[in-house]
Amino acid sequence: MLSKKIKELRDKISRNEPTIGSWIQLPSLNTTKLMIDAGYDWLCIDLEHGEIFENNLFSLISLIQSNNIPCFVRVRSKTAHEFSKIAELGASGVFIPNISCSKDIDFAYDNLVWPPRGKRGIGFSTSNCFGQNFNKEYDNRIDPFIIPMIENQDAITNLHSITKNSKADAFFIGPYDLSASIGKTGRFEDIEFKEILENIRDAIKKENKTLGIHIVEPSVEELEIKIKQGFNFIAYSIDTVFLNKSCQKPKI
Repeated sequence: MLSKKIKELRDKISRNEPTIGSWIQLPSLNTTKLMIDAGYDWLCIDLEHGEIFENNLFSLISLIQSNNIPCFVRVRSKTAHEFSKIAELGASGVFIPNISCSKDIDFAYDNLVWPPRGKRGIGFSTSNCFGQNFNKEYDNRIDPFIIPMIENQDAITNLHSITKNSKADAFFIGPYDLSASIGKTGRFEDIEFKEILENIRDAIKKENKTLGIHIVEPSVEELEIKIKQGFNFIAYSIDTVFLNKSCQKPKI
């Protein structure tokens, strides 16, 4: 059961054990099935930068979760409509890009969850099999996974209040946007960037929360380094990057 997998994932997070997922940017069911069979703890559909739109979303979410893997969606826009639609399509949770403050997390939660806990509009949808499982969804008390992404100066300024928000399951660093926010895009070895990472890690650790990061270029060595540094919710590369790496013409 998917609900059991979600509980197992939350249990691993609570024990500070590493969980490793990956990103999906392509609307292909075939490449998604390859990612499913790769054995990740979770998969995230990337609406923000990927080539996936609403007409592809249900098929991808259904395929992933029918294989008993929690499926998250990185939203394209932080609107009530987008959050509620993702919930109605049955995703297990969301990555929220470029949050600025704790209220961004509250807003996402409110629009992912039905009243009385949240504010999402109640109705027949895919998530309740268009009414067949209406009571089951209404009685559901499993909160959606919420993973806020710390990627800008506002989030760093408001880090104290952000990390205290109990609705977040884990916090996640988007390294490219975070480095760009200090004018050093992709310069991950820069001293200033490393200091910011360390400050974020310290703030997360102080609140006994889980911190994640995206390892864009697949590297087991880098994965091991990040785990040793305290990153326990890790997105390991992207379907498009795996494809790019493997389809290059060999040099002979």
